[in-house]
Amino acid sequence: MKKIAAALACLGVLTACTAEPRATPPPPGPMLEEFTLSQRWEQVKIDATAGTALVDMTATGPRDAWAVGLYASAEDEPGYFVLKHWDGSRWRAVSALRRFTDEEFSSGAAVDADGPRNVWVAGDDENGPCTLQWNGRRWLERRVPGDGWVDDIAVDGKRVVLIGARSRAEGTVPYTSSWDGSRFVNETFEGKFTAVVAGAGHTWIAGEHANLPAVWHRPPGGRLERMAVPAVPGGSLADIWQNGPDDVLAVGTIAGPKDENATYGARPLILRWDGTAWRRTELPDWHGELQAVTALGKDDVWAAGVDVELQPGRVMMLHYDGRSWTREFLRSAGMVNKLSLTRVPGTSQLWLTDAREVGEGDEPVVFRRP
Repeated sequence: MKKIAAALACLGVLTACTAEPRATPPPPGPMLEEFTLSQRWEQVKIDATAGTALVDMTATGPRDAWAVGLYASAEDEPGYFVLKHWDGSRWRAVSALRRFTDEEFSSGAAVDADGPRNVWVAGDDENGPCTLQWNGRRWLERRVPGDGWVDDIAVDGKRVVLIGARSRAEGTVPYTSSWDGSRFVNETFEGKFTAVVAGAGHTWIAGEHANLPAVWHRPPGGRLERMAVPAVPGGSLADIWQNGPDDVLAVGTIAGPKDENATYGARPLILRWDGTAWRRTELPDWHGELQAVTALGKDDVWAAGVDVELQPGRVMMLHYDGRSWTREFLRSAGMVNKLSLTRVPGTSQLWLTDAREVGEGDEPVVFRRP
């Protein structure tokens, strides 16, 4: 062993004497952070062809969950609406959606439900935004007036709120469309809408306005108005969740400094409404962006995102247990793309879907936390 060590030492000296002068090393990139791979989440097989992207999901119970998205064989080919249903044992394609599946350039954008007989699916086709309602027996088409596209939908009993945007000469204009029992009624606003949640008569919308995070709120019987939230420059919100009227969470990202090649240093952002004010949640010094949030209770909050710089191929999960936030990563292949996270009512289970980019097409990845 000593001879080998001595030989290596001599070799090191000779190499140092005879090697060409070294070039100045490039500036160091971001330091790799320590991370924990979770063993609690399991990947669930889903029958989906490469080129399928599932972008949103919801659940009403252990045997009733839905995931929606689109299928396209190539980037320059027309897309087709895709809807999957979990029956307690496997994910199956829903073949009843002839309205969309026979239509080129159609896509599923959002799904929400407050029970197995009140499921709403939102999507787009060449004629504009459209919704379908499952009442436990059949699908009913509910057309949304106007053009544009859908970003999200929220169901609260007989109330349904849809958000989206339309292209106009002055730029992209966000809108809400509310179901009054017989038709959708549209309203337009300034800013950018990304997610909506509804419950107990309240409506909450997350997004951004003037390069700052923004939240809009409509109380029962009231008007939709933008709220006062912490001014976080470069901040934007991607998802929102209501535990109750006095406990609402919104998650997103604080953009890092930009250069001509990429954006570095993005940080997760969490805002929480306590019934009187929105406050920014203090987090450890973590990198990454957050895309989805849900909760099993006030002291059992989950947020999903990705650290595109250091762990681009793993889903980043943040968890709050009532005392502190912890972080873990889910093991999977490919690049994390679009995440959706939902709880399973009446249980401690969670569903997570990722419209992940693998190879030449999107292949959906579905995780479950039993």
